Amino acid sequence: MEAKERFRKRSMKPYVVGIGLLVGIFLLSVLLRPHGEPSSSHVVFDSSALSRTRTIGKVGNVAINKQKSYWDVDKLMERLPRIDPQRKLESISGEAATGDIDTDYWDVEDDKNVTFWDIDDDDEGDVETEASGGLGPTGTASEEDGNQSEGQAKKRPPDFIIIGARKCGTRALLAMIALHPQIVSAGQEVHYFDREENYKQGLNWYIDHMSPSLEWQMTTEKSPSYFDFQHVPERIKKYFKDTQKEPKLVLIVRNPVDRVVSDFTQGLSHRGTDLADKARIQAEFRQRAIDNQGNVNQEWRPITISKYSFHLRRWWKEFRQEQLFIVNGDNLLTNPITEMKKVSSFLNLDNKFDWNDHLYYNETRGFYCLHKKNGSSPCLGSTKGRTHPEIDAAILEKLRNYYKPFNKEFKNMTGLDVDWDM
Repeated sequence: MEAKERFRKRSMKPYVVGIGLLVGIFLLSVLLRPHGEPSSSHVVFDSSALSRTRTIGKVGNVAINKQKSYWDVDKLMERLPRIDPQRKLESISGEAATGDIDTDYWDVEDDKNVTFWDIDDDDEGDVETEASGGLGPTGTASEEDGNQSEGQAKKRPPDFIIIGARKCGTRALLAMIALHPQIVSAGQEVHYFDREENYKQGLNWYIDHMSPSLEWQMTTEKSPSYFDFQHVPERIKKYFKDTQKEPKLVLIVRNPVDRVVSDFTQGLSHRGTDLADKARIQAEFRQRAIDNQGNVNQEWRPITISKYSFHLRRWWKEFRQEQLFIVNGDNLLTNPITEMKKVSSFLNLDNKFDWNDHLYYNETRGFYCLHKKNGSSPCLGSTKGRTHPEIDAAILEKLRNYYKPFNKEFKNMTGLDVDWDM
């Protein structure tokens, strides 16, 4: 009897071992599940959730790969708090956002792999942008630059600031300036002087948002909404005094009516509005641009930003005229080399740098392209990237008449040869 029992136990042992192995393999597979379909114990995003994620990511310019699995979406969602909530609300509602995504000066269709909105950067986030000439891939001074000077790269307070104006080509301007090896730009729009929650963090917080540079280089940042915020000139004046730096400011402007339409178009883009719906778009533009009495709506921020002389007077109360250089944004599109030579002279950059070697006219495309250190060649687009919707001619004429006195005053103040309605 005992012999039979021992035999029975020995014969069952392989089955027990086998079952144990199968259970162990199953548990291990659950723990090490690959980035594929989630198990039933995990929450799955439906298609609408994924769509919302892409929309929010686009507003903040967070690059989202369409091939990401559900697991990767979780990681992306963790990054979204870096996007300013006010920015998201304003952009989605169609109102002028406080940040600036200057895609209008770039050819979208021909350069999707190299244009700035395709880069993993966030206009107001923590990720470095490509618009950092003289920088290595992580937004720090490159080894090649480091060989030109002793010492280590470190974060320094900006030597000059691009103050706007919004939707006038600040990103294109920064990209061109950053072609010069002396220039190191912050990897994102810092919005230090125009946002209370940032300004109260103090100067060290501001400097910490700069990219590392060497002693012989110049640090800069651009936050386009600086130009039209009332308290910013005084704050920036105090900044230059506290850092004991000679004030240098750069402003870029363009045709004010075109700027308004561009601002409006960006709001439409953020909301995913179908530009083919001409009747709806024209009605919305009229509602925003014209008040109930049939006059230009001076309360709409896109309208107020384009009153360049009004804002400039406030800046000139705090700074001498020679401390603020104004770039003609319309000329920057058609003749960037001439404009960049003027900017270079204002910043006292090394004149051995030949802009003709870094900005070239593409005969095939019919507009200018950049030779960047990383080998890419983003181009200034003939249609300026985002297609503008068709706006009622009568409203555009009303806007032109509205801006005539401001344009005339701006030209008299600056002497800038602008081809706008006077």
